[in-house]
Amino acid sequence: MGLTRLFTIDIYLVICIIAAWLIELVLGTPKFARGASPPAARFVKASADMAFSYIKRKKTRRDGGKERAVQVEKRAGAFLLAYLVLFSFIVTAVLLDFARKLHPLLYYIFNTLIF
Repeated sequence: MGLTRLFTIDIYLVICIIAAWLIELVLGTPKFARGASPPAARFVKASADMAFSYIKRKKTRRDGGKERAVQVEKRAGAFLLAYLVLFSFIVTAVLLDFARKLHPLLYYIFNTLIF
């Protein structure tokens, strides 16, 4: 794969982005999409609860002062951020790949709706 293939732009994806922007501009955000869906909200809350329980275990096990607790909280927060972003990316990529395998047009429609 040469560099020219690496930097090519899929014109259909550009059209999807423009279409998504125009739909958002004309219709606005639908009321049902203004917050996280209940399953996504439960997943994020469960992940945050796991991170907080990790922090609590580390604080009670080692009493290394306030600086140590801040380090543990930062590490848990960074892990939670990376975990949620990576999970969201993987789920979206899998769904888009599945849509592409079903039909290329379905892929572009789904891609437009995700934007």
